[in-house]
Amino acid sequence: MLDANLAPRVRALMSGLAVFLASLSVPACTSASEAAPIDEKTNTVVTIRVIEGGWGNSDVRDVHRVLASVAAVFLPQSQHQRRIAVRVVHRYGNPMVSYERGSEGEYIVYLTARDDRWYQFAYQFSHEFCHILSNFDLKSRDGEIDRDSQWFEEAVCETASLFALQQLATTWDAAPPDARWAGYGHNFREYLDRFLAEPHRQLSPNQTLAEWYRNNAEGLHDKPYQRAKNELVAKALLPLFERSTGNWAALTFLNADRPTGDKKFRDYLLTWQAACQQDLQAFVGEIIDMFGLSAAPLAADR
Repeated sequence: MLDANLAPRVRALMSGLAVFLASLSVPACTSASEAAPIDEKTNTVVTIRVIEGGWGNSDVRDVHRVLASVAAVFLPQSQHQRRIAVRVVHRYGNPMVSYERGSEGEYIVYLTARDDRWYQFAYQFSHEFCHILSNFDLKSRDGEIDRDSQWFEEAVCETASLFALQQLATTWDAAPPDARWAGYGHNFREYLDRFLAEPHRQLSPNQTLAEWYRNNAEGLHDKPYQRAKNELVAKALLPLFERSTGNWAALTFLNADRPTGDKKFRDYLLTWQAACQQDLQAFVGEIIDMFGLSAAPLAADR
């Protein structure tokens, strides 16, 4: 077992090694697209390049169409003038976005989805794309990664996956990216319904998220990758984003201040709220209220 102090460095080194190995194996044939700005006010442009290999019977051009459709769910809400380049590579194991950038400064996203299971591509890519929009890489300094509130970012990115499935179920029914996919929308909906019905995503009867958080705060801080708990929080947050898709714009202000490990979760959320433009601060305030953190901080709150 690795010493706890060495684990973050080892993970960072392994992530860098994975990026390096991927760069060695990139074939010449790739799919790339750079569209016009999706939002004229924010001038946000995304380039997605899909690397061939490992996708099963899927053509990289089709994979690209699906991932571009996912990005379009969130990008009109971005409040920053950003040009985001993403290289997408297949891998076995778990999906992830690397803290290491590619040779041209692009983010590197690894997905495990294969064949024409577009609902899995959408679910995985929306989660990793959410990390990119939330400035996840600002938490890394000299190989050390601040993970004190990582569980919350993971929960929000799971919310993004649920939201993307919901949106694509509607938009693909009306206008799929390709005529071959007419009528495919129900697959996104059925995949979403399966997740929402999972027992571990449900709060106990009459339990609030604030009560649940009081009972789980310390464990979330110490072990931020507890999927069952993060997925419960994700479902609880989903209605706030469903109410107004514009609320996703707040995500681009998360982690913007380069979080430090000595910041408690309440302070982390308050810093996020202060960083947001004025019309988004009330929304983040609702999230703070849901966790019961508007008053004095809890003893277990870290």
